[in-house]
Amino acid sequence: MHETCDLFISGAINRELVDRILAEVQTDYYQPEKLLRLVIDSPGGSIPLALTLAKFLMNCFHEVYTYNLSAVDSAAVCLYLCGSKRFANPTSRFFMHPPGVHVHGTQTAQQLKEILQGLQTDTKCMVDFYCERTSTPRKTWEAVFGKSRYMSVDEALEYGIVTGVCRDIPQFRPHIISTETRNENRE
Repeated sequence: MHETCDLFISGAINRELVDRILAEVQTDYYQPEKLLRLVIDSPGGSIPLALTLAKFLMNCFHEVYTYNLSAVDSAAVCLYLCGSKRFANPTSRFFMHPPGVHVHGTQTAQQLKEILQGLQTDTKCMVDFYCERTSTPRKTWEAVFGKSRYMSVDEALEYGIVTGVCRDIPQFRPHIISTETRNENRE
C-alpha cells in the first residue's frame, strides 16, 4: 500500500480555490512519491483553471486517485479526470454541459465573436482532455458537450469517467480546501 496524502476539495473552481490548493500542495505533507487521494465535491467553475489544476496535480504526483462521493459537476469533472484511478459512490452523479459565459453590459459584434471563440476553445480543450483520459471516442464527447446532461455512476463507468465504485475511502484523513469556508482541517 502506498503512503498517502489526502485532500478534500469543495466549492466552485475559481482563482481563490486554485490558489489555496496550490499553496496547500506545496506544504511538507504532500510529497511526489505519495499517492494523492483527492475527494472532489464541486458545482464546477472555470474550465481553464480546472484543466490547469488537473495537469499540475498529474505532473506533481506519481499517482493520483480521485473520488466523487456526491456530486462532481461541470468543470470539476475535468479535475476529477486527473486521477489514474477514479472512484465514485454508487449514488453520486456527474453533470456535464456545453461551456457558457455570463455576459454583462453592451457587447460589440467583435466582443461577441471573441466570447464565442473562447467558448469554442474551452469546448475543444475539454474534449481533448476527456479523450486523453478515457477511451471514449472524440465524436461521443463532442455529442455529450452538445447539451446538458446528468450522468449516473453506471453511465460514467460506460464512458470511462469512473474506473471503480466505492462506498468509502479507507483511512482517509484529508486536509480540507473549500471556497465556502476559511476553516480548514489540519493535523
